[in-house]
Parts: sequence; structure tokens; C-alpha cells
Amino acid sequence: MSLQWGKIYVTREELSLANVLQAGQAFRWILDENSGEYLTTMKIANNLNYSVVLLRQTDDKFIECSTYDKVCDLKDLVSHFESYFRTDVKVEEMHANEWLPRDPKFQNIETHGIRILGQEPWETLVSFICSTNNNISRITKMCHALCLNYGKKIGSFNSTEFYSFPSSDEIMNKATEAELRSLGFGYRAKYIIETAKRLVQNKKENDILSDTEFLMMMSKSNDYNELREHLMSYSGIGPKVADCICLMGMRKDHVVPVDVHVERIAQRDYRIKATNKEIVQLRELYKTLPITRKKVNFQLDYIRTSLNEKWGPYAGWAQGILFFREVGGTTGANTEGKIKKRKNDNINVVAEDTKQEQMDDIPSSKKSRIKSEQLI
Repeated sequence: MSLQWGKIYVTREELSLANVLQAGQAFRWILDENSGEYLTTMKIANNLNYSVVLLRQTDDKFIECSTYDKVCDLKDLVSHFESYFRTDVKVEEMHANEWLPRDPKFQNIETHGIRILGQEPWETLVSFICSTNNNISRITKMCHALCLNYGKKIGSFNSTEFYSFPSSDEIMNKATEAELRSLGFGYRAKYIIETAKRLVQNKKENDILSDTEFLMMMSKSNDYNELREHLMSYSGIGPKVADCICLMGMRKDHVVPVDVHVERIAQRDYRIKATNKEIVQLRELYKTLPITRKKVNFQLDYIRTSLNEKWGPYAGWAQGILFFREVGGTTGANTEGKIKKRKNDNINVVAEDTKQEQMDDIPSSKKSRIKSEQLI
């Protein structure tokens, strides 16, 4: 099949596909290791249906994108990926003009072509529910399982079948907690079912058909603290997951998700630790946000606010670079149907903040079993 390719003019120093697409932000990109192309399904421009899209990086000055879906205009596809990759944000300039003046430690930190993606909010929300106490290879399996079992088949390309990411309606109408458990979702099965039902109800009450349209409405009509409070009202979402959704799905660039790796960086390299007075101040700040007060770990939240202050408006991007530097490597699906793992993928690289938060919505009678449950 002859494909037409559009060009996205962004240098490899600004964006390395190898270091971004399968490194803990997005979980449905499939790598064709023979051609070096990355493939997934997306909604492009105003199209309601998904298209199979392809990316490749064979030049240091641009990335190429294509699709075999004739409905998708090539100009729309290029525009879509310019938005998806946030090409308006110049990481090298940010490093030199924002992070380095604020933090001398960035003198010896390379950006490695890392940047924060502008992803579809609903898919981001569900993907990071899957991330609790988990690693990237398992999250990848879960996201592909959702598409295969509850999404729509979009087509086949080079003998690989591609599916849409299921909407909240599709999950509510097609999936059951028992089925999701059998697919390896463990206790997250309940979270996904309950969250889908909640989104369906929210859309109905607001006369909105699209999951993403509703979530973006919430993002635009609330400040960060209120938005995080709303996100944590969904089953299985704690502060870390809510922050990931804010940063990677809702373009809240200042938000710094704090997991075990970022906590280690903060304590080891910056000696950040909240005093009792500072914890009291955080409690006062959240006095009108009952879910936040219940779920937040105040020491971790102090790390978040401290790093935000240190790194500025794009602190979440700085965190992404340090996270990659700390963990290293990538992991994801390939066209042979295998999940390629990083060497240290036994580490829960996107683990939730605390053991208590991981177990928030689980009956106490089941907690001991869940702790030892083999998820996949």
C-alpha cells in the first residue's frame, strides 16, 4: 500500500519518538521494529471515528506522519500531531531560559527529546487508573485488552489489527468487573466499571455525548485544585493519578506528579521535606476540598508544590525529563504482539503515592488478598 506522508518540523533534540511514545505517558503505540514506525488509532480533527495513524523519524529535523484512512486529510493529520506533540513548546529554550536559571542542577541534565504529550483526556484517565501499583508493560497490556475486547475494529495494517479506545458507554454496556478481572485488571476492574458509569451519568446530566468534551469542560471551568478534587471523586483515582491526567491529558503544564521516583529525586537531590507548619498550611488550603484532604499525602503534596515553585510554569515538563533520566529506557508493544520491557521494568515506575491510597476504595476484608494478587 502506497502511503502519503506529511512532515512535522521538530528536531530530534526537541522530540525523540523513541524516548516519548513508549515511556510511561501513552500506552497504545505499537512499534514495528522492522520499519521503525509507530502505529496506533486516534480521532483526527473533527472526525468522530478513529483512524490508524503512523509515525516515523528518519531525519533529525522532522517527523513524518501518515494514515491509510482516506477520510483523514493529510493537512489535518499534520496539525493534529503538532498539537499532540505540543510543538509550540520549545523544550531546549525552556531548559536554557527557565529551568537552568531556576535550578543549577539542570546544567548537567540533557533533555533527550523528552516532552509532555497532549493526549485525549478520557483515554488518559482510564490508562492512569490502570497505572496504580503497576508498571508500564502491564499497563500497556491492559490498554490493548480494553481496545481489543470493547473497542471497535478500525482495520488491519501489515497483519496487525487495530481497534478504537472504548468510550465510557462502551465499557459500561459491554464490560463487567468479572470479565476485566479475567483479563488481568485485578482490583482495578471495579474502578474502571464504576468510573465509566459515573462518566455516562455526568454526560447525561450535562447533555454531552463525548467523554473528552465533558472532561475538558470540567478542566476549563475549574482551577487546578477544584479539577483535581473532581478527578479524585472517580473510583480509583488518587492525587498522583489525578496529576498525571491533569498534566498529560489536560495540558496543566505546571503540575508535577509525584511518584516514588520523583519523591526520591526530591529528597536525595533537593532535600525537600515539609515541616509540621507547612503541613498545617496545606490542610488549611484544602479545607473546602474534602476528597483532597482525605486522599492526599501531605509530604508528597509539599514536594509537588515545592518543585512547581522551583521549576515554574512548565514544571511538569521538567519533572518528565528528570523522571526519564531516573528510570531510563522505554517499554511498549510491537507488531509481533509482544510487550518489550525495559531492564528495570520490575519496578512500579508509575506506582501510586502510598499504600493507603492504592487501597482507598477496597473493602478491608479483601485487602490482604489483593496485596498478593498476581495481576497479569
